[in-house]
Amino acid sequence: GSKVLQENTDYVLSYRDNVQIGMATVIITGKGNYKGTIEETFRIQFTDVTDSDVFYYDYIYWAVEEGITSGFNDGSFRPMGNCNRAAVVTFLWRLAGKPEPSEMASFSDMTGNSDFDKAISWAAEEGITSGWSDNTFRPWNTCNRAAIVTFLWRYAGKPEVGTEASFKDMTTNSDFNKAISWAAEEGITTGWSDNTFRPWRTCNRAATVTFLYRLKAK
Repeated sequence: GSKVLQENTDYVLSYRDNVQIGMATVIITGKGNYKGTIEETFRIQFTDVTDSDVFYYDYIYWAVEEGITSGFNDGSFRPMGNCNRAAVVTFLWRLAGKPEPSEMASFSDMTGNSDFDKAISWAAEEGITSGWSDNTFRPWNTCNRAAIVTFLWRYAGKPEVGTEASFKDMTTNSDFNKAISWAAEEGITTGWSDNTFRPWRTCNRAATVTFLYRLKAK
């Protein structure tokens, strides 16, 4: 919102913020002989993301500044919050530049949200997702780590990998294993120190934007 911080006969000093995108603007508006406006925009901190969060701090603010995701109205980002399937394909769609799908997908459980539905339709059109055999996309299901790296792998064109990753908890699904191996080979994921990838673990918001940042950096 906007707030006047100070006003006198020469100028008005005001403040405008948008906690969802983590930015704020200080505005000085001159009066009388001092007519003119000066604006300075700067980053504001999410209440739950500080520079002590060294693992994901830069990735979160990168994603926000790139318009890939946003925070919440209460000033939080909720980095440990779970990501659902609609959110993940929407993040990826925004990373791709918000391409318009040629037509809307025919899944029986489309969301009614314009961005989500465009992203789901684009992802289906590009072969990034195929949904389930009952013609559902299941947008509100949480997205596990195997699924998100598979979305990224398909987005990258399903590149072949030299060798399968050595994580001790690889899956029995060929596409998942190729995607996990590719992600490890490209440095998009490093897994855990116990040599696990934890494919069925739900991917949180911090991990999702970290994967996207590393993908974009390639």
